[in-house]
Amino acid sequence: LQGGSSIPIHRLSALLYFNAMSPPRIPLPLLVVTTELGQAAIAVDALLGQREVVLRPLGKLLERIDGLSGITIFGDGRPVFLLDAARLTRGSRA
Repeated sequence: LQGGSSIPIHRLSALLYFNAMSPPRIPLPLLVVTTELGQAAIAVDALLGQREVVLRPLGKLLERIDGLSGITIFGDGRPVFLLDAARLTRGSRA
């Protein structure tokens, strides 16, 4: 951040309407994203790394879930849902 500006911080669990079962670990890692509305930070439980993936489209049923942008399949066969940070943080701006 430049010039002492601040950005909103959102908990990923709240953006996904997930009830946290345990108290948050402090400090939480923050994922800072830039959207057309500016910057926002998303507090996550952990950052596991970065990978290049092939984005596959969602099926008709999953397209209706706000904040999902696609799915990928890892080499071991596990499906991983990809989140659209801009759409997730757009609806929760103060």
